Amino acid sequence: VSGLRLSLAICHSGNIDLCGELSQSGMLVPVGDILQRALASSEYYTFSVAVSIVKRCGQCTVVGSTASGTVETLKSVIRTLSCVLSLSEKEHDSTMDPQRLEELSLLKFESLVSLEALSANDALQSSIASTVLPTLVPFLQHLEYWYSSAEAIDQEQVMLIGLKTIQ
Repeated sequence: VSGLRLSLAICHSGNIDLCGELSQSGMLVPVGDILQRALASSEYYTFSVAVSIVKRCGQCTVVGSTASGTVETLKSVIRTLSCVLSLSEKEHDSTMDPQRLEELSLLKFESLVSLEALSANDALQSSIASTVLPTLVPFLQHLEYWYSSAEAIDQEQVMLIGLKTIQ
């Protein structure tokens, strides 16, 4: 986790060229693996940090970069983030407790923001169109219900981010 926090600090402190260099270094491959493992094991802080790194560096990745597997890793991350958008708010035919519902709402918001950032990368456009669009439409249609308990998230902002993702 400390290595992820260091990478995130470098991303936030540096300019877009530095994020491009980090992306070219191949560091997104392990970050993508960490993101998926963190989601599977409900380590939301680690997931959040990994999503932030992907959001900053993923938009700078180019096809044919020297880092082998980076674009494929980002496509896998896109699939994972799309799955987060489609997660249900019900557990075994009952509604989640309010804290878990709020955590899920925040995970969905972070995933959507990251997908929107990745949509700016031309190398990922086909993956965005084929993977994100089928899950984004139902997500946006049920936006009011999903975010009714999370007051910190502005529904209009989420709708605009979703629309920018598929623009």
